[in-house]
Amino acid sequence: LWCYCSCALTSDASSPKGRVLLLPLLFLLGPQASWGLAIIPPGPELVLNLSSTFVLTCSGPAPVVWERMSQKPPQEMTETQDGTFSSVLTLVNVTGLDTGEYFCGYKRSHGLEASERKRLYIFVPDPSVGFLPVDPEELFIFLTEITETTIPCRVTDPRLVVMLHEKKVDVPLPIAYDPQRGFSGTFEDKTYICKTTIGDREVDSDAYHVYSLQGEPPFWPGAQPRQV
Repeated sequence: LWCYCSCALTSDASSPKGRVLLLPLLFLLGPQASWGLAIIPPGPELVLNLSSTFVLTCSGPAPVVWERMSQKPPQEMTETQDGTFSSVLTLVNVTGLDTGEYFCGYKRSHGLEASERKRLYIFVPDPSVGFLPVDPEELFIFLTEITETTIPCRVTDPRLVVMLHEKKVDVPLPIAYDPQRGFSGTFEDKTYICKTTIGDREVDSDAYHVYSLQGEPPFWPGAQPRQV
């Protein structure tokens, strides 16, 4: 394929001198010049039915891989005759615990490069799962300076109304909620809980403890400060 570009090199744009013959980029730079990573469906956010089966496909000009929670789930990788690489991730009988981020990028032995991957967020509304489980260390947020941080209470259904409460007084706080992340803001040294209603049932998250540290942080096991 040859590409022509009309350029106004003279005052007469129709002059033959204004036509520049360009060598085909595909031959010079390879397939990466014409396209990159593509995921199907493109997202960036999907809501799946509980107990359904769903297929995610990622394609690119080099070997690609899906990643979920820093792990590579079982997936089918193929290469076509035209040099396209694909990875197919099949989610079977999904539950609320399948809610979260899915990344696809070029295959690396040491993980995926952030600049070379695409992100998809999936919700699976599941009334049996109130708030998604978090690692125990995420319940303790240590700050060494006044800065914005996130209380990561996440639900499986983006339509739910979620409120943040200071646990001691149980009063809702006027902070916007992001169902993919939780509550982000500048928090005082207090204990917080997230609340929502699923059907006719009120559901509370685990308690999140925020501590502002002065001077050197403590170094007992599990109490390392979370830098944000």
